[in-house]
Amino acid sequence: MTELERVVDGEIVVRPRAGELVETAADRTLSEETLRRLERSVPESTRRNYDRALREYSTWCRSEGRTALPGTAETLAEYLAHLAESGRGAPTLEQHMAAIRTAHRLAGYEGQPGNGLARQILRDHRRNEGARRVRRVEPITLRLLQQILDVPTFDLDTLIGQRDRLILLLGIGAFLRRSELVALDFDDVTELPEGLDVYIAKSKTDQEATGTVVSVPRGRTKASGEPFDTDPCAALRRYRAMLADAGVRDGALFRSVSRHGRPGGRLSARAVAQVIQRRVGAVPGLDPAVFAGHSLRAGGATSAAEGGADAAAIQAQGRWITAAMPLLYVRRSDRWRDNAAGKIGF
Repeated sequence: MTELERVVDGEIVVRPRAGELVETAADRTLSEETLRRLERSVPESTRRNYDRALREYSTWCRSEGRTALPGTAETLAEYLAHLAESGRGAPTLEQHMAAIRTAHRLAGYEGQPGNGLARQILRDHRRNEGARRVRRVEPITLRLLQQILDVPTFDLDTLIGQRDRLILLLGIGAFLRRSELVALDFDDVTELPEGLDVYIAKSKTDQEATGTVVSVPRGRTKASGEPFDTDPCAALRRYRAMLADAGVRDGALFRSVSRHGRPGGRLSARAVAQVIQRRVGAVPGLDPAVFAGHSLRAGGATSAAEGGADAAAIQAQGRWITAAMPLLYVRRSDRWRDNAAGKIGF
């Protein structure tokens, strides 16, 4: 036993030397710069979702006469049950639970509220959800894209028309998420003889921002005798030229456009979904409510599978960590291509 140790209730406890500093308030303090770095380490979309979840949680706690922070394990379980009964999906319940526990940890309540009961609620909800068919957004396939571009109101003589066409082509061709689309800058898209190289600085599956390049081959143009202009290279050149005419030559690639046709700041991810629904809604017989931002990424994967691409190629283009989703797109395509009922001869 050294002079730095003593026994308390059977345990060895280190004690400081004479004059040695013990823990102070400074040891538990973070500087403003460190706090900013910690905040930047969390993706912006995650921060927005967490903020929204915490506001909803706080409102529910007030309405139920419960304490939001520090909350109890029972409160967390009741809140998740409330979300489940409101028809929210299991991923939403998980996200809200993560947001609540993160807020507690940052406030100094490490490990609170306990999530044992909440996990049981989540498991029960997943089982019940599995019995229902999960609604998926409809993909914008190449065939549907051609219908959208053929609508008379899709005016390619306007900046907004050129912008929307390029959003559709790049989103489908590079299997992009809407957050990846709006994050693109001028320098992130390079035209090569074979097509476009699209540099994605950061994505959902690349939180360390190591970056990756996705290639999109050239497409068809009316100038070459094709019925549709679906060449992303030509679309990029035309859109950039119109931006240059408006004095914009660098920075954000996709921008808001005023009613007078003037480009503004960087487009938001929510605006991409609105663009998709507005363009789909112009096609007779289509319900825009079943389309969303993910329709472009899903449309690219679906069209590639219909064209004969295998799961490995789809996974590489879409940057999926596992082959589960690419295999799903391939199987959906194969169920028609290799359908035994097709041999019946109806």
